[in-house]
Amino acid sequence: MKFNLFTNETTYGTENGQVKFPHGIAIDSSGKVYIADTANNRIQVFSENGTFINKWGKTGKADGNFNTPSGIAIDSSGKVYIADTANNRIQVFSENGTFINKWGKTGKADGNFNTPSGIAIDSSGKVYIADTANNRIQVFSENGTFINKWGKTGKADGNFNTPSGIAIDSSGKVYIADTANNRIQVFSENGTFINKWGKFELNDNKLNFPYGLAMDKHGGMYVTDEINNMISYTPLISFSNKDGRIFASNSSLVLERVIDGLDTPTAVAFLKPDDFLVLQKTKPLIVRVVNGQILDQPVLNLTNSTVIKGCMCDIAISKQENGSAYVFLYYYMGEDKNGGNLTGDLVNRLYRFELVNEKLVNPTVLLEMNSSQNALHNGGKMVIGPDDNLYLTIGDIDGRTTLAQNIKDGPLPDGSSGIIRITQDGQPVTDPITKDFLLGSSYPLNLYYGYGIRNSFGIDYDANTSEFWITDNGPTYGDEIDFVKPAFNGGWKKISGMSSLSPNFDKNNLTDFVGIGKYYDPAFVWQTPVGVTGLAFVNSDILGIEYKNDLFVGDINNGYLYHFDLDHNRTGLKLDGLLSDKVAENQNEVIKAAIAQIYGKVISLELGSDGLYITTANGKILKLTDDQESSTPIG
Repeated sequence: MKFNLFTNETTYGTENGQVKFPHGIAIDSSGKVYIADTANNRIQVFSENGTFINKWGKTGKADGNFNTPSGIAIDSSGKVYIADTANNRIQVFSENGTFINKWGKTGKADGNFNTPSGIAIDSSGKVYIADTANNRIQVFSENGTFINKWGKTGKADGNFNTPSGIAIDSSGKVYIADTANNRIQVFSENGTFINKWGKFELNDNKLNFPYGLAMDKHGGMYVTDEINNMISYTPLISFSNKDGRIFASNSSLVLERVIDGLDTPTAVAFLKPDDFLVLQKTKPLIVRVVNGQILDQPVLNLTNSTVIKGCMCDIAISKQENGSAYVFLYYYMGEDKNGGNLTGDLVNRLYRFELVNEKLVNPTVLLEMNSSQNALHNGGKMVIGPDDNLYLTIGDIDGRTTLAQNIKDGPLPDGSSGIIRITQDGQPVTDPITKDFLLGSSYPLNLYYGYGIRNSFGIDYDANTSEFWITDNGPTYGDEIDFVKPAFNGGWKKISGMSSLSPNFDKNNLTDFVGIGKYYDPAFVWQTPVGVTGLAFVNSDILGIEYKNDLFVGDINNGYLYHFDLDHNRTGLKLDGLLSDKVAENQNEVIKAAIAQIYGKVISLELGSDGLYITTANGKILKLTDDQESSTPIG
């Protein structure tokens, strides 16, 4: 792929305006274009339309001469910095080519170089150099005083193999083309590792010897890929480091670490501000966290009677008028009747407890759905709706084939593939006027609020409309966000993702329960699975007015946190540009929908009184807050 930068294309040669194997390019504040004409050992300057203006340099070691110049950068005052690669030094010039300064020589000591290539300057004037053959980054003041360095030879996070391109975004994050490791690494300005992406592969979606980097004014990154012979573009998002802080270039949001050291926390439920209950995926107990500290005694301990094969999936709290509280626990479990070994099939079960004297007592089973020890797609998430009823998602439990999975000649639904609605006493819900059940009167069909669900781990309702939204995971394609009305049909097993992308899809092949069930396309689709998880509405201005009443969604594969505005009717998402078709078709479009990437990956989202709480697969609970209101983040 080739871009013609100028109206009159430059050509190969040694005359003014001709170039030989140019590497670096930079543009000053007036629009003049500076090119490192590498094999001609000179710098050339052009107008923005390609008219030759000036040149300086020739082959040599004297001040102002070059040996294979490559990287080039211009600071805010107009000074031009050149990585004089084979001379192992940095040279500085005025905008018209007058020599000002130099530093560096061949070596490994601080301030010395071995074939430096990439060069970038941050907003404070610090100069960052990709010291390529030394496999490190060095940082200098504008006059060449050594400040810092990081990196060594290797593949671990923060190490390099022939780093080359370097770029800095408006928030100070440093992006490095780690060329021979086939990846981009991201660091804070002081060298703390933040993130990475890329691996070797000969196709259009992977990096193969990334070399040059450039940032545009929107925060997007262009990457030159030498082996794939392409230039890729990535709209960059915010990143969080291992301690859970957002490094945001376009957001006032920050992440604070509330607590860590947990065993895959899957859900939180608030008793009051700074006081919440926590589930951990395979631990049959519920702990309480008060002011960031786990209390010594769990509020519920099932260790002696229960083995959690799948997950402690969700928890919800309903405060009663008399001041007591119901605690609902949704989990996928097996009974331990053989010295720690599972016996018999496993069960999806919903319990109701009462919270009395800091303990959960008086357990009542409200719902059971049988499974088996090796079945997939059990469990789900739960929310107490605006009508005070319980709404639970559950998957297809290892591919069951009933009417709930749109198998028209299948048996009656058995509780799988559904959004289940029950009262807080475990009873089916009827229409308040007609007293009819939604889809039918037989059990458990009379529990269904929606069906055709494959594997959902996110549900919440929009406080503005009282309508529900869910996430659902597709097979090898078609993860979804769905807007849900009563008798919603998600389409599984006949379709996943957009019907427009499934040419053989026919609505007439779906189950509709005598015309009651209604299928409609998802509000948003990831064509390649991301492992979509939690979903939450922010129905206040706790994150700032710009996020009030917006939708947040997480994923487990990438750790992305997605943010969506709703449309005027609040029945769809406000999407534009590459996402106007409601489908993220590639990684660039996936990232465009994201607002941050969470180290440890996102399991669940829960809105608290002081922020959006995020549980992660690496044992943390984080809190997303408005920077103007938050305390100092842990970083």
